[in-house]
Amino acid sequence: MRKRREAGEKIARERKEAQPFTETIKGVSFAMRFIPGGTYGMGDVMGDSQSNGETVHPATVANFHLAETVVTQALYEAVMNGNPSYLKGKDLPAEQVSWEGAQAFINELNSLTGRVYRLPTESEWEYAAREGGKGVRFGNG
Repeated sequence: MRKRREAGEKIARERKEAQPFTETIKGVSFAMRFIPGGTYGMGDVMGDSQSNGETVHPATVANFHLAETVVTQALYEAVMNGNPSYLKGKDLPAEQVSWEGAQAFINELNSLTGRVYRLPTESEWEYAAREGGKGVRFGNG
């Protein structure tokens, strides 16, 4: 009986984790989309690289969430109380942010939300950009 209950709780937890969600900070919202993990061919699958193309090799990613959009200036300002961007606009991407600045943003975002956000790995980004590892040049869905 106990094992059945624990299995049911595990399934319920996995279903909850697999849901997209929206976070709001100081009136600025951003959406996180669930990406189911899988294995795909990582690298230059189109064969159009010049000389430094990465040989296609299998890569596996676990389930993860990814923001539906880039970090906007409105979100960056809500989290960091400032905007380093050169081209201003609340819906434009936050730019002119160093790697260290991105890490500071994530640390502050985690502090404000109580969640654990991070940058996607190269494998996760490529997998999501290729619509779950499909051999497409640019994602369409």
